[in-house]
Amino acid sequence: VLVMVLAPTGYFGPISARIRGLFVQHTRTGNPLVDSVAEHQATRDEMYYQYFHMGCWLTPIGFLAMFVNPTDAKWFSIAYTVASVYFSRKMIRLILILGPAAAVCSGIAYEIILTWAFGEITADDDENVSEKPSVVAKGGTPQKKTKAKKTRSAIENWSAFKELKQTYDENPGGRKAAAMAMILLVSLNTIYYWGHSHRMAENLSNPSIMVLVRGQDGHPVMIDDFREAYWWLRDNTPQDARVMSWWDYGYQINGIANRTTIADGNTWNHEHIALLGKSFVLPVKKSHRIVRHLADYVLVWSTRHGGMWGDDIAKSPHMARIGGSVYKDINPNDFYQDEKGNPSPMMRKSLIWTLVNYRLNPQVPAFKENTFEEVHTSKNRMVRIYKVLKISKKSKKYCKQGLGYKAWYEGKPLLQAYPPGLAEILAEKEDFAQLEDFNRKDNKKKDKEVQQGGEEADDEGDSEED
Repeated sequence: VLVMVLAPTGYFGPISARIRGLFVQHTRTGNPLVDSVAEHQATRDEMYYQYFHMGCWLTPIGFLAMFVNPTDAKWFSIAYTVASVYFSRKMIRLILILGPAAAVCSGIAYEIILTWAFGEITADDDENVSEKPSVVAKGGTPQKKTKAKKTRSAIENWSAFKELKQTYDENPGGRKAAAMAMILLVSLNTIYYWGHSHRMAENLSNPSIMVLVRGQDGHPVMIDDFREAYWWLRDNTPQDARVMSWWDYGYQINGIANRTTIADGNTWNHEHIALLGKSFVLPVKKSHRIVRHLADYVLVWSTRHGGMWGDDIAKSPHMARIGGSVYKDINPNDFYQDEKGNPSPMMRKSLIWTLVNYRLNPQVPAFKENTFEEVHTSKNRMVRIYKVLKISKKSKKYCKQGLGYKAWYEGKPLLQAYPPGLAEILAEKEDFAQLEDFNRKDNKKKDKEVQQGGEEADDEGDSEED
């Protein structure tokens, strides 16, 4: 009743994009930031076998068996299994919720198979033969049908089923052979599942930033580029250095390199991630005008040069879509690679394309003067680090004094959370109207006032002493 009263007042906001992703295709939630997360993709069929192995064929058996003589506990398990199967199909990260249902259903299937199999093996042949097709009461009158018999399905009266059942009843030797084969099959699968589980546990327990692969000669090779790059930052940059990267690596940089990052997995601020995306997809010179106010170093993943293609170039279309959702001068449709892997003109000129391919692709030109300088490329060319040249010292001082954080904490206009030198850039944004932002306040008027006062502080032409 309380919900019915409060709902028309707008007290409850609409469901978030992440929840909408459970009921629509993950690339159609309306939020490009949510759509870009790999864990939100639909679960591939092969992943079920990878995680559940023999549970893939045991679970359906156990699930159907629960409809026989159902109880409240069975109905609950049926409902949970149906719900978990549905949601596990929608998102990779939700495959875990299917684990309890698969375990219950597989256990029921195990019990049915092994009880029947051992029963057939241990029973005498005479006991296995069905002697009487029906039960007749004293005096030749058939007994009244029990409740269980009344509920039998019509399939038992089907002639083909009767013939099959008669063949089954009259062949105890065949049943014993089938029972032994079933026990052997279940046992072999269980042994293999034991080894599979330990291999999976070992793979999932390995550090995600260290990858064990096989070299061309078959010997194991440890790819350690990521840890190497983070330790390079830790050992070769000032403690107050700010590192800009795509948000995927923010926590790793902060935790392993112990350096401040511009963004991390806490992606609640859509507009901030959009500014980051815009910085990466703009041409080098235009991007430098933004980056010099935010960071001292830029880190990118360039794993394509080491044989792994899921690097920042692969993620860059998401950067364009997220950036274009807030900054309308970014057209994500112009940012792409064709079927042969050739970049569009916009991608070819972008900062992210240049950072990943500089010096490793002869078609990529050198950086313009006073923009970026390469300072580290990992052993297998999978991670690259660049120093930002001609950084704005005014902006760095603003951040170091915590003025931006104080402004945000005190609820001041949003633009004050950034250095004044970015006011003109930030004035171009149109806040992304997420459906779940039902408590959002309109700060555009206040932002405009701050932008007018900050234009004078934009030190794009400042000297090194600023």
